[in-house]
Amino acid sequence: MKKLSEEIAHQHLTRYASLADQEAVSLAHADLLLSKQEVIRALLDEFAFSGKTSLTFCDLEDLKSGQITDDDLMKFQMYATDVLYWAAQISPVLINEKCLTDCEISFHRLNQAAQIRVIQIFAILKRTDKLDFLLTVRDDKSRHNAVVPIQRDGSYYLRSYRDENLFDAVYDASVKAIETIRG
Repeated sequence: MKKLSEEIAHQHLTRYASLADQEAVSLAHADLLLSKQEVIRALLDEFAFSGKTSLTFCDLEDLKSGQITDDDLMKFQMYATDVLYWAAQISPVLINEKCLTDCEISFHRLNQAAQIRVIQIFAILKRTDKLDFLLTVRDDKSRHNAVVPIQRDGSYYLRSYRDENLFDAVYDASVKAIETIRG
């Protein structure tokens, strides 16, 4: 059976790679809750310790100037949910109640991929106590599921919105999780 540390190494998540399984889960749990400024500090500490950061899309100058984007923060949180997801699959005893509660609390701050990972964690662990949460996620009609480019001040931006006619991956994941938990 594959160990969590092997999966982390296979996925090249250097932030968690040199840690024991329990330490990696604890760090991922903590990372899930960090603000943007706390992420910057954590990555600067990581760089000072190892000479590199786990965010290959974010360079040292950006960190020093505090210029990571919300997207960078969401990728950082996504990596944390990936570690928790693999832990749920490989060694579920590493995931404690506080971690599950914090996954639920931070859910709406996460990007879509990380939200799906949280839903999958609840399904893997067959958490019947999370059914109400999953039903709420499934029925949420305010969640954006589409983007459109807009031009403002000579630059292009993406604006997200809800389109009932388009696929909603979070909805789909929540439906599958509910079915898995209910058996």
